[in-house]
Amino acid sequence: MEYTSETLVAARVTNVEVVPAAWPDVRVEPHDVSLCSQAMYGFADFRAFVQSLDRVTRRHCFLLMRAPVMDGIMAEVSQRVWGRPYDSPHCWVGFNALL
Repeated sequence: MEYTSETLVAARVTNVEVVPAAWPDVRVEPHDVSLCSQAMYGFADFRAFVQSLDRVTRRHCFLLMRAPVMDGIMAEVSQRVWGRPYDSPHCWVGFNALL
């Protein structure tokens, strides 16, 4: 969050507020855009997580999630360590859940 705040100041962006708290524990007023980056993986109820963001977002809600590749370094390490492909929630799971 500190890096984001510093970057916004350096770029002279004044219409963005960084909220230094964890979602969904924080209360915020409705706003135009929500950006959620890599924060939804630990929540059992993805639908409720997204709905809580949607309730405080007037225009657009962006979810940034990882997009794994099946032949990348994580896949190789997982195969060697666990004997199976690396699997955890990612963008395809999120996309299908949103549909």
